[in-house]
Amino acid sequence: MILRAILVDNDAVETELFEKIVEENGKLELVKTFSDNKEVMNYLDNHRVDVSILDVGNPEINGLELAKNIKQKYPDMVFIIEVSAEEYTTDVFKLKAAGYISKPYNVVDVEYAIEMADMMVSRLRNDQVYARTFGHFDLFVGGKPVEFKSAKAKELLALLVDRQGGIVTSDQLISILWGDRPNDGATQSLASKISKTLKKELDRYGVADIVNVGRGVRSLNIDMIECDLYDYLNGVPDANRQYFGEYMSDYCWGENRIEALNRLKK
Repeated sequence: MILRAILVDNDAVETELFEKIVEENGKLELVKTFSDNKEVMNYLDNHRVDVSILDVGNPEINGLELAKNIKQKYPDMVFIIEVSAEEYTTDVFKLKAAGYISKPYNVVDVEYAIEMADMMVSRLRNDQVYARTFGHFDLFVGGKPVEFKSAKAKELLALLVDRQGGIVTSDQLISILWGDRPNDGATQSLASKISKTLKKELDRYGVADIVNVGRGVRSLNIDMIECDLYDYLNGVPDANRQYFGEYMSDYCWGENRIEALNRLKK
């Protein structure tokens, strides 16, 4: 997973150096750099960003105030903070940043901060993604439901959840989602398109990595998602209390699993 990051720093020389370190590291993509904080919040409102890298010591930027504003609106934002020795204040530590780096940049320090940021983002995503299959199917990120623009993309995700990490081929996808269409080139193209649409839908919430899409195949990274079905099948205590005989009730193919689930309930 490549982290999407913004950098807020008006030191052109150090910014160029930081960009070189990041490019060589390969685990973080600087999607936007800012020389002041005027446009930052507007950018965050319209783009997915995993990590904010802020200079808290520059009075022209007022990075600490910006960090507080970001944290208030985006509580799951991960920070890398640029500091000098005298800036290790209580307010800075309250940000619980992935790393604190100082200028001139040290490659080892920057790479360590990126590693910590990667761990924090991964942990947040793993904790936040939850699929509910008993009753109506829904995906939740951070406790909030994902609003799918494409009903077919949502059904594809439901199918991948049902397969529990198994591969779904294009032929299988077509037979389930478009059983009334001929399995020709146009329908194969449609299957490919809906897979890409699903990735885009999930990317709006920063969780596109839960789905793998290859040439003619797609699957779910089940280690990155929590699910009532998986808890039920694994015998997690109290998981059976969530099941009342309904599974993927929006999709007729979901009925195929109900008999097995009912046997486990008994």
